Amino acid sequence: SICDVYLTPSRHEGGPQCLFEATAVGVNLLSSNVGMFNDCLDKHCVIDDFRSEVGFRNFDSNIIGINRKKISKFEIKKHIRVYDKYFEEV
Repeated sequence: SICDVYLTPSRHEGGPQCLFEATAVGVNLLSSNVGMFNDCLDKHCVIDDFRSEVGFRNFDSNIIGINRKKISKFEIKKHIRVYDKYFEEV
């Protein structure tokens, strides 16, 4: 990828598509602690206050794999199976 790090310094977010896209193509992601980023990213990738952030973050080679694993719980196929199972029981 031409991008080494994708930065999302948002003040407000819901479930931004960039979270899934950057992780899918293997780009490291840094985000403010908003929306669902904290649920989907390794704690090393979430910044509570960009104003106090100083220096450079080194990314371990495992970070992208960790993020992919955390994001996988949001795959639509998994949610459809849960709904199907629920309605079968009802």
